[in-house]
Amino acid sequence: MSNASDFIIENGVLTKYVGPGGDVVIPEGVTKIGKYAFFEHGNSKRSTRIAIPKTVRSLDANWMEFGFEKTAYLLLFGELPTEDELDEFSKIL
Repeated sequence: MSNASDFIIENGVLTKYVGPGGDVVIPEGVTKIGKYAFFEHGNSKRSTRIAIPKTVRSLDANWMEFGFEKTAYLLLFGELPTEDELDEFSKIL
């Protein structure tokens, strides 16, 4: 799961994810995900699942990088999942 220090957030805009990868839960209160926020630029830290809270109202173009094998994105615009729910989701993949 994510920590607050895994994100660079400016005025409600998530501008960059800097965490270790894996399951990412974007914090409540983020209203926008900025351009290139989830671009990895060749790093080994891949975000396998991303949970988006209902406070997010817009996603910039190119907010995440596509084309990586074994990468699944869980997009939610509601209540954030519990850790158990994320584990159940991973069993489906």
